[in-house]
Amino acid sequence: MLYTFNQFSEKSHGREVGGKGAMLAKLYQSGYPVPNGFILSSSCFNEKGLLSTAREELIKHYRQLIEKNSVSKVAVRSSGLSEDSATASFAGEFETVLNVSSEDELLNAVQIVFDSGKSDRAKAYAKAQNLPESHTMAVVVQQMLAPSVSGILFTTDPVSGDYNIMQGNVIKGLADQLVSGEVTGDVFTLHVSSGMYEGPDYFKPYQSELFRLASKLVADFKTPQDIEWAVENDKLFLLQTRPITTLHQIPNIWNESLKGDYLWSNSNIGEIFGNPVTPFTWSIFKESVDRGLGSVNNHPMAGLIGGRIYLNLSLFVSILNKLGKPKENILKEFDLFLGQIPDHVEIPLAKVTLGGVLGFMVRQMGATFKLYMSHKKFLKWIREECLTWCEAKFQAIDLCQNNADLLRIYPEVESVFFKSLNMVGFTFNLLIQEQRKKFRPILSKVLSSEDLEIMMSGLGGDEQLKSMGLLLGISAMNKGKMTREAFIRNYGHRGPNEAEFSTPRTAEDPDWIDILMDQWRDSDVDRLLQKQKESRERIWKEIDQKLPKKANKLRILFAASAIHAQNREYVRAESIRQMWVIRKFIEKASEINKLKDELYYLSKSEVLQYLQGDTSLLENVKNRRETYNICKSLSTLPNIISGQIDLSVWVKDPKRRTDYFDSHQTHLTDSENQIKGFPGSAGVVEGFVRVLNSHEQMDQFKSGEILVTSVTNVGWTPLFPRAAAIITDIGAPLSHAAIVARELGIPTVVGTGTATMRLKTGDKVRINGSKGVVELLQ
Repeated sequence: MLYTFNQFSEKSHGREVGGKGAMLAKLYQSGYPVPNGFILSSSCFNEKGLLSTAREELIKHYRQLIEKNSVSKVAVRSSGLSEDSATASFAGEFETVLNVSSEDELLNAVQIVFDSGKSDRAKAYAKAQNLPESHTMAVVVQQMLAPSVSGILFTTDPVSGDYNIMQGNVIKGLADQLVSGEVTGDVFTLHVSSGMYEGPDYFKPYQSELFRLASKLVADFKTPQDIEWAVENDKLFLLQTRPITTLHQIPNIWNESLKGDYLWSNSNIGEIFGNPVTPFTWSIFKESVDRGLGSVNNHPMAGLIGGRIYLNLSLFVSILNKLGKPKENILKEFDLFLGQIPDHVEIPLAKVTLGGVLGFMVRQMGATFKLYMSHKKFLKWIREECLTWCEAKFQAIDLCQNNADLLRIYPEVESVFFKSLNMVGFTFNLLIQEQRKKFRPILSKVLSSEDLEIMMSGLGGDEQLKSMGLLLGISAMNKGKMTREAFIRNYGHRGPNEAEFSTPRTAEDPDWIDILMDQWRDSDVDRLLQKQKESRERIWKEIDQKLPKKANKLRILFAASAIHAQNREYVRAESIRQMWVIRKFIEKASEINKLKDELYYLSKSEVLQYLQGDTSLLENVKNRRETYNICKSLSTLPNIISGQIDLSVWVKDPKRRTDYFDSHQTHLTDSENQIKGFPGSAGVVEGFVRVLNSHEQMDQFKSGEILVTSVTNVGWTPLFPRAAAIITDIGAPLSHAAIVARELGIPTVVGTGTATMRLKTGDKVRINGSKGVVELLQ
């Protein structure tokens, strides 16, 4: 009737001790650090409670437990026969009684736990899980710990289903309030692929041991685990482990705004990732952010909201605020990259410590120094060798015969790719610093806003910026100056959704090349570029006259800014080429393993685990594909999100805005006839708009119309020469639409947030690219 953990036998007693009791006994017998105890099987109870014949044996086992283990208190816990199964956990539905210190308290505690099986909440949970409402109950008695810290850990992120992330909560002292949901404690993360820990400092001494035990549990039981644990006298104990029962149920909308009170923005980053991203793409981007920036006091630098990638501006603001910069001035440092955050939008501060901030700054200075020392050599490699390196990798991947061949190739590809991504950020920072601190401040004192933006259009120099590549390539093919083979070799990796690994590249869709050539034969790119060049020459003459002593210095600053712009665009373009290599890797892996697109719904680490033989990971695909499709069905999300957003409520709100969402206050009313954004490219134009929701609709566009769309990227550039002006929901002064539009002299307003919602095809508008304003005329 009663069995110590050592006496328990799965074969003889498994049916009468419940999931929790059986698991604890098996863990104890396998050498896991589990507090000792015993189990009162279900045969110890009738409908009213503990049988009188079991009382004496209970007291006997209790005395032996406290004497043998030199403890004064025990914990009495439920072990219902339906509890902690593969389909239902009953977590929190049954009672636990802690700090039991006498025989009378023990008898009372056993009765309380037994009665909890008949509670209304336990019946409701059982009904929801299609289980019998009455529960046969067993009870576990264990030695009571006095922990310094304790907590819970999910070995797989229960929200995203990402197997590369172990997500947990920790609290000082007992975790009973944490387990019951009364408090949240401190969040921490363990990264499976790297073992990296993000969380509070007070748990750092124990995180590696928890990671080791958690990994062993997953390996032993072949399924993700929900673990309760505690630390007493610097030793980590396991209090419970059970299968995570929520991973394969109704898919969740990936929404990390629910994890904290932050200010999120997808300006600029939303232009790179204009759509929801697959789990594989997200895992690559997230790893690059973790490698390049990491986190501070467990606050994430980036997150998914509705499957879209957002940057956590609250963390940037909090870091600089901790270092003494006024909160209201900090975001002005990033306006070329992010645009301007409306003054009325709340900027929540993240709770960061000085130690966490200083540690982050030291890491950044070290990483920046390494990039500075290596960037010239790497940029030379990017320009002169990257193309042939990628082509060599294409050939090597094509020759792979099995998974082992692929796994030998991948490490070098990944190493080069992540270094390129870091260099994109480094060169972009140099460009921002050059323009914000040197070039723009001087020119803005002597030039009008229109002339200033015209001056910024010459940053490509004679070779032109790489973001102009597709446009110039199409133009060259139309003029017979470039062969199709040369176009594919130089620009075949670029396209409308090029940052998403699951999307075919331009070279993989030859029909798209033909469509572009047919639709834009009348585009006179050279005329537009020449016009901008003549305008810049006119302005330089004015500068020579107005500032004869500073003109030479300005030319030097302009040249430096141009070099940084060219380097940034070059590295970004070639990193996209390297992404094509990784896509080739995934496509070849799918071919070898007779799969379709399943691998794009695994994280990078899961793909590598799958290629090493863990085929069970494919069980995650169905749920994640459903979630991804739900995210794709959502309307355009707000460019800026302050606080927590419930997307299921937001999409039903007829007054919803796509420029910002602020959970801290009600929406403000805009002028009915005016839409504000950020200056993208100078000029004033009146005309009729054409609203396009996707690059697949580009064939609907007519020359001379004003293009209105949510976001543009390099795949849209062949359309630009035909547009009288451009208006976007997402973007900033150094975003793609603004840069290319300036090169061509096309008036542009970016980052309006609401243009695609407030304008419809056929509306007449006046656009002022210098002021960032669109006026609805009819």
